[in-house]
Amino acid sequence: MKGEPLIVRASAVIGRLMDDMVGHEHGQERGDVASALECNMKQHGASKQECYMQQHGASKQEAYAEFDK
Repeated sequence: MKGEPLIVRASAVIGRLMDDMVGHEHGQERGDVASALECNMKQHGASKQECYMQQHGASKQEAYAEFDK
């Protein structure tokens, strides 16, 4: 992926983070084991959105910043 243009790499990161959020929800519907997101929610008493932003927010911000270069 390092040989790809910056916009392609940044788009891939954003897409992966969005896929992680949807994948978590589908996994819960299927009764999969607890995800890192769910464990974080229970441990810190935080909402799904708060935990998601904590875990993935920085990476997503970095990816969007790449678009501005």
